[in-house]
Amino acid sequence: SWRTIKPVFKNKTPSCQNACPVGNDIEGWIRLIQKGEYEKAYWHLKREEPFPSVLGRVCFRFCEEACNRNPLDECVGIGALERFIGDYGASCGPHPDLPEYNGKSLAVVGSGPAGMSAAYFGRLLGFRVVIFEALPVMGGILRVGIPGYRLPREVVAAEFEKLAAMGIELQPGTAVGEDISFKEIGNRYDYIFLATGAHGSKKLGIDGEDESRRIMSGLELLRNVALGEDVTCGKRVAVIGGGNTAIDVARTVLRMGSDVTLIYRRSEEEMPANPEEVMEAREEG
Repeated sequence: SWRTIKPVFKNKTPSCQNACPVGNDIEGWIRLIQKGEYEKAYWHLKREEPFPSVLGRVCFRFCEEACNRNPLDECVGIGALERFIGDYGASCGPHPDLPEYNGKSLAVVGSGPAGMSAAYFGRLLGFRVVIFEALPVMGGILRVGIPGYRLPREVVAAEFEKLAAMGIELQPGTAVGEDISFKEIGNRYDYIFLATGAHGSKKLGIDGEDESRRIMSGLELLRNVALGEDVTCGKRVAVIGGGNTAIDVARTVLRMGSDVTLIYRRSEEEMPANPEEVMEAREEG
């Protein structure tokens, strides 16, 4: 019946942009892609979303769910286009709109997505920016909380190379409170942005949870694997939970050679994990 439907054009915010948490001008940069103006599309996208090569891989694409084409056939592949243009940007030159320094400095504590974004936009406002990261690698939860099969390490590293090229100073392996005091940061920099992340796992509150060597939190396992530490899981592993971290852990442990069972208290339809991730986990075994 769609052949008989007449389009109605309204001058309003596109539904995909409305559904995007950061309000990306999705229509704008896709039109530039249509014209073959890839570099313009890349910089247009980075006005609101500074790391398209990352988000093009890990975002759950609320925009596609709201796409106007859904009632007709299927949504526009916005996530795939974002990934494409983000990877294309790896070959683009320096940022074309870098302002002169404004005489103020900004210290960012934590190099996860919040810290990266604060550093990026802080530099575009003219601040001299430094990022302190306690881990030996930059990227926070992107680097040690998302498995490499979903977000390759080199993609995250490339984004930090671009931040460094903007003049942002990177200090991995620098723990605030140990390697440098908070007071010293306050004396040295005009502004401080705290982006210490969400690296803590919820607990079940059961006996032996903190003592048993056979029990490990999901985020701890993902971090140890990401940092190349020796992780032994045994032949059979139970993953308790139904969120995205549980799925990431289950697929990671499976790839390490263990038989995995995921245990969740409600039905599969009620699992908070992204349905696509659940489907891929089932297909993987």
